[in-house]
Amino acid sequence: MPFHPEDRVGGPRSWHSAMKVLYLTRESDLPETHLMIGLQAAGFEGSVMGSLLPALEAKVRQAGLLTELLEIRSRLDAAAVRRVRQRIREWRPDIVQCFTSRALTCALASRLPADVCLVAYRGAIGRLSRFDPANVFGVFHRRVDGILCLSDSIVEALAARGVPRSKLFKIHKGHEPSWYPAEPSERRRDPSEFVIGFIGNMRRVKGAHVLLEAARHLDSRLKYRLVLIGEILDPLARELIRSPEHAGRIEAPGFVPDAFRRIREFDVLVVPSLEGEGLSKAAIEAMAQRVPVVASASGGLVELVEDGVSGRLVPPGNPNELARVLMDLAGDPAARERLAEAAYARITREYHISRTVQQVAEIYRLLRSARPARKSSRGILPS
Repeated sequence: MPFHPEDRVGGPRSWHSAMKVLYLTRESDLPETHLMIGLQAAGFEGSVMGSLLPALEAKVRQAGLLTELLEIRSRLDAAAVRRVRQRIREWRPDIVQCFTSRALTCALASRLPADVCLVAYRGAIGRLSRFDPANVFGVFHRRVDGILCLSDSIVEALAARGVPRSKLFKIHKGHEPSWYPAEPSERRRDPSEFVIGFIGNMRRVKGAHVLLEAARHLDSRLKYRLVLIGEILDPLARELIRSPEHAGRIEAPGFVPDAFRRIREFDVLVVPSLEGEGLSKAAIEAMAQRVPVVASASGGLVELVEDGVSGRLVPPGNPNELARVLMDLAGDPAARERLAEAAYARITREYHISRTVQQVAEIYRLLRSARPARKSSRGILPS
C-alpha cells in the first residue's frame, strides 16, 4: 500500500515553527507558488532560488519570502552549484526543497550539511531507470530524505525500483478555484460548436494523435472544433493535424502562457496520455473550472477522475472508444454539467491547496525530526 503523510503523523498540529526552507525551482506555477506562500503563512521561513513568473513574484515577496534569481543551465552547472552552496552556508536552512530534477542534482552537488533535509519532487512516472545518470544523481540518491509524489502510481513506480517507501509521500498538487477565470473566454466564437480541448506538449506519450484519430470517427454532422494547445513534438500528430479531414476544425496555437485561461471556452478537456501520467495539471485546472474531463485510464488519472462521476475514463490508445464517449457528451449537455459539478466538488474537497500545505508541513517536520540535531557552532558547515 502507498504511504500517505496522514498515515505517519497524528493529525493536525500547531503550525508555528521556526523551520527554514530553501526552495529551488524554475518558473513556479500557481499551485507551487501558493504552496510556498501557504507554508510561509503556516510559520515556516522560506527563501526561493530560481525563476518566478512575473505575475507571481510579487505575491511571493509580499508573503515575506526571500527571492534570488537563479538559472540552472544544466545538471552540471558549476556556477549554480556554487551559488546554492553559498546560500546554504549563509542562510542555514533546515529543508532544501527541489521542484525540478536539475535543482535536485544541483543541491546534491552542493555538499549539504548532515543536518539539512533534502526533499525531491516527482510529478511523472516516465524515465525512472536506475541506469539513467539523471536518476542516480537524483531521486535514487541515498542523500534524498523524502520525495513528494503527485499520485499513488508514482509512489508505486519508485517503490518498484527500490526506493524505500519511508521516503515516499503522496501529495496532491493543491488548487484553489478562485485562481481561475469565472467566465468563459471571449475567444469562444460559436456557442453551437462542441469545443474539445487539449493542453500539453504533444510528445507521442501524451496521446494527441489518439485524440486526432478519434476526431475522424466523430459523426460528420457534429459541429465541433478541436483546440490543441502546446508545442507539436510528435511527427504523427503534426501529420494528422494537416489531414484534409480536419480542415477548418482545428486550432493549434502552439505554446500559450497561462493556458488555463482558455479552459473555460472548452465543452470538454481531453487527456489522452498513453502512459506515465502522474497527475495531469490540465485535468485538475479543468475540474476546478467546472469543465468535464475525458482521460485515459492510465497512471494517476484513474486516481483523479472517477469514471461516470467526476469525469470519464477511456482505455489508453483507443480512438474508437474516445470518439464514442465524446459523441455521448456532445449530445448530452446535462451529463456534462453533472460531471463538471462533481469534478469541482472533488477538487475543493480533496485537492485544495490548504490540504496540500498542511500535509507538506507535516512531512517537513517528520523528516526534520529524523535528521541529526543542529549544532550551534557555525563552523560545522563544509567549506
